Amino acid sequence: MLVSNTTEINAWFPNSTELDGELPSIQPYLEAAERRILAPILGTPLYHFLQQEYEAKDKASNEHSKDLLERAQAVIILFGIYGALPALNVTINKSGSLTVTINSNTVAASKDRTDKLIESTYTHANDAVEQLLLYLEKNSSYFVDSETNEELWKQSERYWQKTGCLIFTATEFNDIVFIDNSRILFNRIYPSIRLMERVKLRPAFGAELIRAIITRKMNNQLKGHDAELLEHMQTALALLTVSQSEELSKPDSIHGYKPMDCDQMAETEINAAKSILRAYPEEYPEYIGNKENPEVTIRYRNENDKAMFVMGGPVR
Repeated sequence: MLVSNTTEINAWFPNSTELDGELPSIQPYLEAAERRILAPILGTPLYHFLQQEYEAKDKASNEHSKDLLERAQAVIILFGIYGALPALNVTINKSGSLTVTINSNTVAASKDRTDKLIESTYTHANDAVEQLLLYLEKNSSYFVDSETNEELWKQSERYWQKTGCLIFTATEFNDIVFIDNSRILFNRIYPSIRLMERVKLRPAFGAELIRAIITRKMNNQLKGHDAELLEHMQTALALLTVSQSEELSKPDSIHGYKPMDCDQMAETEINAAKSILRAYPEEYPEYIGNKENPEVTIRYRNENDKAMFVMGGPVR
């Protein structure tokens, strides 16, 4: 466990009445949050490393462990409290009935205040995940295997699942299409983002090029015209998602774009990216247009037996 006392909880939830230094009464919820939310983000190698650093306390071997632990604990505590809030003052009596605990010094919070607290805690918990991912994207090179010198985060089998997309954080998406930097909204539209990359961008650029760009981006090794190319590709992906995602294609969506206009703007961005790729074939041999025998990427076809229906014409 990366959270073991109430002092750590009070750092992220200061209005807690828990006594400092004690074992938290919400420990089962903290353990569930650590197991269900945090561990899959870090992956097994980095999670085990951080556990060892936490247990070592002042004798931690890595000077950056404190920064990582701080962000990891925020995820555990906020999601743990979010899971525990509905049951904190509820007990089950001998007859099996639920009762609410009230004493002479306290009064149960109103439903309105309780609902607002639960909603706020969930928002902050998801923001903590966002901050952890942003930190790892820039600083994962500080945490490496002592024998192989490989980055622990990137050894995880879930790493590519979490990061294997041109846009994988709410911050990146929000820089292009305004979603109020909401990790909650981003989680809901992420399947649409990945779908648009698969059925629109891969046929246009080739899976090999996209993977190469993502790898250089995540390794902080962008070179040549990569930054400009990535900007066009990410912009196209975000705009395509607007028309595909039910969340973003609603008339009252906060981003202000018209879905049909987004498809046209996305095609302009794709063509701009292709111009760069054609102009510098020596930099981008992975691009399907720069190969003598381009790979054939089968376009997605709408069929009755498929669960997903994609709207819009092919991107040329």
